[in-house]
Amino acid sequence: MYCLLHLLAFQMHSLLDINDEDYQKARAYARRRDEFFNELCVLLRRNLFESWQELIVFMYSDLDTG
Repeated sequence: MYCLLHLLAFQMHSLLDINDEDYQKARAYARRRDEFFNELCVLLRRNLFESWQELIVFMYSDLDTG
């Protein structure tokens, strides 16, 4: 079961890499995928977001403003 969840997560992230423009912008700031997801963990521990879209936009807009 654990293996299937990993495969599903990999597929979803691959689809986001291809299709989601905001995800691509946010990912552009991280050198590696694990750095990106570590940043997500930090943000989710400190902030409450209404949606995935709001979180992703916050990630790349926050980095743009410094």
